[in-house]
Amino acid sequence: MPMITHIVMWKTAGKNPAEKQAAARTIKEALESLPGRVPGIEFLDVGLDETQGPSSFDVVLTTRFRSWEDLQNYRVHPEHVAVGDVVAAHTEDRAVVDYAGGSADYSSGE
Repeated sequence: MPMITHIVMWKTAGKNPAEKQAAARTIKEALESLPGRVPGIEFLDVGLDETQGPSSFDVVLTTRFRSWEDLQNYRVHPEHVAVGDVVAAHTEDRAVVDYAGGSADYSSGE
């Protein structure tokens, strides 16, 4: 059965690279607190950009859910909303993609 994949990327706010990196670490920590607190998350991974190119986003979140309903429940869950407030306070741009595809088996890397 295909999983629902939810990918979000953010450009962090900050006056200089050190502030932007601190914001990225804060976002990563907040997002990584969600599994176990928000039902329905089957997979969650947060990455920080290492290239820092001009078109790069600074933080990426990849989550997977068993159904569109689980994704919707995640979006409105109070713990996720609270983390969303933290993220919004540290970002200046955001991009999102949601799609059905992939599998529940993440152990093989295929």
